[in-house]
Amino acid sequence: MFKKQHSIVVSEIVFELLARQLEGVKLKGEQVCEPYLETFYNCREQGYVLCMWRSGKSELNIWAFENRNTDEICIVVGTGDANNRPMDEAWKNREYFHYNEFYEAAQYARKQILKYFNGEEE
Repeated sequence: MFKKQHSIVVSEIVFELLARQLEGVKLKGEQVCEPYLETFYNCREQGYVLCMWRSGKSELNIWAFENRNTDEICIVVGTGDANNRPMDEAWKNREYFHYNEFYEAAQYARKQILKYFNGEEE
């Protein structure tokens, strides 16, 4: 009925694949709350951000979206501001994947989650 903006679709695909990749994975440490998705928009890109917290650590946010100038998938990991936008340090460490590398983008996000919770580098 309504057409979704393509960056939103890209974000949805990445997080659906990530959820499948995390099925059955045991995360160490006490989670402060269940991970959840929120939307973000910074006047250029839009998509979803996955928010996670582990007791005694700062939050972990993972943004997934389509780059505004290319068809590349962008994954940003770090902390965000009050409007769910990545902070400057997170932007500096973003990773890009070709337009059809959804699985690889989700795999990268999975590795960041395991590193945050379990200290695993894989």
